[in-house]
Amino acid sequence: MQDGFRVAWYELGAAKPSRQWVRTAAEAELLTAEKAKAFALKDTGLRQVTTRLRQDHIPFVEDALRILEKHDYLKVDEPATAAQLVKAVDWFVANYRDRAADMPTVEQFIPVFLKAKQAHAPATHHDYQKNLEAFVRAGYGGHRLDEITAKMIADFLAKVKVGPTTKAKYFGALRALFYFAMAKSEFVETPWLEHNPALDLHHPPKPSVPRRVRYTLPEVKDLIQVAIYVGAAPLILLRLFTMLRTEEAERFIRGPVAARRKPGRPRAGSAYSPWAHLDLEQKTLSYHEADGADHSRDITLYPALVDWLKFFQAQGIPLELTRREIAARRIAVPRKFGDDYANLVRHTAISFRATHCGSLLEAAVEADNSENIIKRHYFRKVSPQDAAEFHTLTPDKFDLRPYVDPNFPSPADRKELEKRYKGIGAWLRKRRRQGPPVRK
Repeated sequence: MQDGFRVAWYELGAAKPSRQWVRTAAEAELLTAEKAKAFALKDTGLRQVTTRLRQDHIPFVEDALRILEKHDYLKVDEPATAAQLVKAVDWFVANYRDRAADMPTVEQFIPVFLKAKQAHAPATHHDYQKNLEAFVRAGYGGHRLDEITAKMIADFLAKVKVGPTTKAKYFGALRALFYFAMAKSEFVETPWLEHNPALDLHHPPKPSVPRRVRYTLPEVKDLIQVAIYVGAAPLILLRLFTMLRTEEAERFIRGPVAARRKPGRPRAGSAYSPWAHLDLEQKTLSYHEADGADHSRDITLYPALVDWLKFFQAQGIPLELTRREIAARRIAVPRKFGDDYANLVRHTAISFRATHCGSLLEAAVEADNSENIIKRHYFRKVSPQDAAEFHTLTPDKFDLRPYVDPNFPSPADRKELEKRYKGIGAWLRKRRRQGPPVRK
């Protein structure tokens, strides 16, 4: 048995503690104080140095700080230690001979970063540019990349007068910028940095976004049925089963030439037809052929939608834009109608599709979104049983009299449906006056 005192400590990055036996309590206190000073040097001095120098420079800086402390130039146990360390590090950085002479400034490096990020969605690219410009306007654009410290980023975020969401976007853009400076790519032949200064900042996470609102399965059934009654079923069913955004559905139906015109039916005599881009045999919708824009994708047509499209074709019902879609959403589920529910059909479509197919990648590609967004807001947000039933909502499950019965709706029909769907009576009377749907 060994008599005395054991002092244990963890070296930086070590998995197991280091131990040393001493004979007296005084020796143990001295050893503890020595280790505390060493840790203070590492925890304060090196934390600042690593934001300014490459990883292979750190041992030399550590030695320099120890020498300063040993000769009483640096008092670790004094309150002014932090200020002394900052001055020591600034001097070391300013006089270190191996600093990269061609290190770009933040303002010079941002255009390179934005050029590399052009493959991202335009909105994301615009956000990067706007958020980084705020950092430059705050006076940090003239600093070299290796001069930016976590304290500078913290000061910037503390001074900007924006909300927590925008502040989180600023932090995310800076973090991405310095990550890019650490990576080798076709835009950066030799990485400029070894460390990301933003990672040393304990920034609060971005405020959580409320879950997307969606229709329940019974509400989806009501929406489809009301759309059939008011004459908006083709448009609503297309969006429900393809996840197209409102403007994408408009461009798909109107075609590339008429894409900049106001919503309405295709121009008379136009050769474009959305049916040509719906391959019912291969069960695909080629959105890029109709859109002609950068965002292009093929969307799988599930059997339920194929049955609906075949039914519409057999009945000669056109696939057209109509403002009756708004009336159908308002009448079917009035409690989920208004400005806060503008994207409700798309949220519903993605939720049921992502849960049914079980693939984040497949749902993300077809919905033109990221896997992270699909997982966070849509994946398994409805029950698998409801998702499976959603994809069995074929025409035989609904009242199709508006398409097959020329006498529909009778006064008795209007009275009965008005009890269930408040406000539908006026649309049914209008439909009665107009006659059965025009077949094309």
